[in-house]
Amino acid sequence: MDNSLLSLTHEQQQAAVEEIQKLMAQGISAERQFKLLLINYVTNIKYWRNQTMNKLWTVLALTITSHYSFAALKK
Repeated sequence: MDNSLLSLTHEQQQAAVEEIQKLMAQGISAERQFKLLLINYVTNIKYWRNQTMNKLWTVLALTITSHYSFAALKK
């Protein structure tokens, strides 16, 4: 995992603290809490990366389509 994944905003830190408090109230061990939070965090990172890539691919596809459509009109 690269260091950019380790920096959290204040809101993300607060959400993590609240999640840990919920897990502690349920009697879940610290090791299990860490594993659950890590899985959740990594899943969210993958989701947002996929969303970003989907947007980039959409823009690229639209750009290429527009370019070829415009080129066809010029002929």
